[in-house]
Amino acid sequence: MHVNRRLIVTLAVAAIVAGVVGWWAQRAPLLHAVVLHKAPLVRTLEFSARVVTTSRVDIGSTLTGRVSQVVAREGEIVRAGDPLIRLESDELRAAVNQAKANESQAAARLDGLRSTGRSTAQAAVAQAHSVLVAAQSELARNQALVAQGFVSEARLDESLRAVAVAQAQQASAYAQRAANTDQGTEIKQAQSLQALAKANVAAAESRWAQSVLTAPAKGKVLNRMVEPGQIVQPGRALMTLALEGPVQLVAQVDERYLGQLQVGQSAHVIADAFPEQRFGAVVQTIAPRIDAQRGSVEVKLGLSPGAPGFLQE
Repeated sequence: MHVNRRLIVTLAVAAIVAGVVGWWAQRAPLLHAVVLHKAPLVRTLEFSARVVTTSRVDIGSTLTGRVSQVVAREGEIVRAGDPLIRLESDELRAAVNQAKANESQAAARLDGLRSTGRSTAQAAVAQAHSVLVAAQSELARNQALVAQGFVSEARLDESLRAVAVAQAQQASAYAQRAANTDQGTEIKQAQSLQALAKANVAAAESRWAQSVLTAPAKGKVLNRMVEPGQIVQPGRALMTLALEGPVQLVAQVDERYLGQLQVGQSAHVIADAFPEQRFGAVVQTIAPRIDAQRGSVEVKLGLSPGAPGFLQE
């Protein structure tokens, strides 16, 4: 009886297993499915671009001279007024000192005319008047003596000449006094010389200031084309700055994709300096001509607001 029970249990288990296997073999298969939606086809273009600034400026000298120091280095951020290049300026500084000495001399002459010059002119007028009065008195006495027959006519002629000379001296003294007034010729001439001296000082200081080449605005030094000891002349670029401001992305795109580009399209930008971030950009211009050698067209994109600055310190 014990053997029969085990046989029955074994048969029951076998029947269950056979039933499970049969159900598994007859069940419907499971498949992966996707849901389809209707949408326009999106094509993506990927290309490399270089960053350029929209405003660059070449720094040059207005003087001919020798470079004594190059202050700024390539890649350095400079602010408006920062020195970039210094020229030797000993002669220019000496010219400024000489011009200032001439200005001091002109001012002293003007002050002298306004003080001692006027006093001297007034004293000359008083002296000329006294001489004229004495000559006129002498003439009157000689006229009386000639009428009485005590002196000759020659003595009277001498008195007349003395009066004429005294009158001429008095007229000269009056003219000299008038010349020393604020509206007189002496003062005006001295004022003109002083103004000329001041202008010479300003010109000399301006040339001295030009011996230091400074940055016109905040920017980054892109190129340096000069070394200390070099002789420079006006009209030659010595340094190139990229001024702070908006930047552009310039790319060369294969001409095959020209039909897929249009002004105003949006783009995503990934910069090497910010590999984990994406920045927005907009196509601004598409060159009207194709580069025949490269088989490409130049495309310029502008960064959207919020993109990183490329001139940050």
